Amino acid sequence: MHLKTKNYCNSWHRRNSRPFISKSWLSIMVMFFIMIIINPQGKGYPYGGETQYSYANQRGAQFFQIDICDLSQWNDTIGDSFSPEDWFDGAPNKTGNVAKRLYLRGFYIPIRTDDLFRRMFFRWFDIDYWALHTLGYNNSYFDTRYEHWFWIWELDYSQWEFTSEQLDHEPDENYYRYVILDPLDYQYLLTNYDDFRQVFNNDPDVQALNYSLPQVSGDEFLFYLVLEDLIVASPVNGFLRDLIDTLDCQNVTVEGNTMELRFHGNKDYILELKFNENGLIDRNIFKTAQGITFFKITSWYPMDFAPLILIISIVGLIAIIGLQVYKWRKKVKFFKNN
Repeated sequence: MHLKTKNYCNSWHRRNSRPFISKSWLSIMVMFFIMIIINPQGKGYPYGGETQYSYANQRGAQFFQIDICDLSQWNDTIGDSFSPEDWFDGAPNKTGNVAKRLYLRGFYIPIRTDDLFRRMFFRWFDIDYWALHTLGYNNSYFDTRYEHWFWIWELDYSQWEFTSEQLDHEPDENYYRYVILDPLDYQYLLTNYDDFRQVFNNDPDVQALNYSLPQVSGDEFLFYLVLEDLIVASPVNGFLRDLIDTLDCQNVTVEGNTMELRFHGNKDYILELKFNENGLIDRNIFKTAQGITFFKITSWYPMDFAPLILIISIVGLIAIIGLQVYKWRKKVKFFKNN
């Protein structure tokens, strides 16, 4: 009798272990895919370069609001060289106007020096990239002269421009931004831009087309980056400090995650930028040299339920596995005792 019970238990174990295993693994796979789908900090592929900085993908919405907009003080301090519309898209000219960004996805990609030249300097200074090809400054030229490749994080997002009305369901534009992960790469870009600038400006064929590239200081380079919504890697404070040191900026200071840039328009003024932990600018303040704020944008992030769902999913997964194991052991114990 004991032998038969033992054999019966063994046969029962063989018959029922498979359903238990399949059910458990099915539960695990379902929970695993849920966690992948809702993971709010997807990190893509690991960065292949040697740097202490990284970028954790930002997902979700960021809303912006103009808290202070004194256009009279703006014109008196900055002048007409730059208006709020030059800094921000849409209608950033009224207190209370709002905008929105929806961060969608991000991933690591390698990119060549000439690609960054094209997206930065050539676009900033209205140089036709395809006209450069006819002059011999093509991909082969840049790849031979500037062999460095960059690993960067590309962040894709949709943007709703500043408006006094209710934001539409559909965005105004879809954009992407590059996050350079090593501050030294900014120095490399600026140094090699200056090298190319000298070659380019001394080329008789270029002079015949009345093209030229200006010299760019570290402060000016940072200004253009900020004008295009600079995004930095983490940890943010260390990256900001290394960035201004690398570019040898003379009119920039960093305190924590806040960076101040000093400019001169009609009068001296300060732009204060506060970065969040993901390297995004979430506060812009323009103020006079005396500290009077005449333009201010703040932002906020709606509650993200993804982390809560993730925790609930993990707890649920553990509970399912624990319950299955408990039932299985209880049945095995019952048959062994009988």
